[in-house]
Amino acid sequence: MNQFNQQLQEARKKQQLLYAGGIATFLLSVLIVLAVILASRGTRIEIGPDDAAPLSSVHVHKGIALIIGETLYSISQTPAIFVSAEGFKSVTQSLTNKDFGKVLSVTLQPLPAKMALTTNIADDKTSWLINGETLAIAHTFVDEVPAGDYELTASHPYHQDAHFAVSLSRGELFKHQFELEPVDGSLTI
Repeated sequence: MNQFNQQLQEARKKQQLLYAGGIATFLLSVLIVLAVILASRGTRIEIGPDDAAPLSSVHVHKGIALIIGETLYSISQTPAIFVSAEGFKSVTQSLTNKDFGKVLSVTLQPLPAKMALTTNIADDKTSWLINGETLAIAHTFVDEVPAGDYELTASHPYHQDAHFAVSLSRGELFKHQFELEPVDGSLTI
């Protein structure tokens, strides 16, 4: 065999060793990951309410952990998760030893709708009513309410009442200016 063929044989052996080493490293990595998953205690994460679950995302906030699907696998003794969903308040929740291997329920609270109401009258005599209940007497009204349907009323002693029906969703900011018209009247003596 000539020198050129020997160099080809040596290069082929090096390449085969490189491939074998890469495959062995990959298989060893897979085995280590599987061992960690099996050795750790898997905790299923259940998110409520039902309308928040499809919108939610869960991330590891603290500790050495992995989330696969709806299950948390952790090596840390006290990992923490961060759960968020559009229209809901985000939650950071720590797990303890008693939580591992069980179902962890995380309940998200809906964000309130915010309203900022004003009138075209520049005094503090306007009464603000939501669904018939007086909540404030002021020129402007700012409040947070749960999502839902509301009947808003701006009442002024020298102007006609203005009504407005609104349907607010979670986290919505609603701004409105009521145009109050003066009361027409006459006095006969």
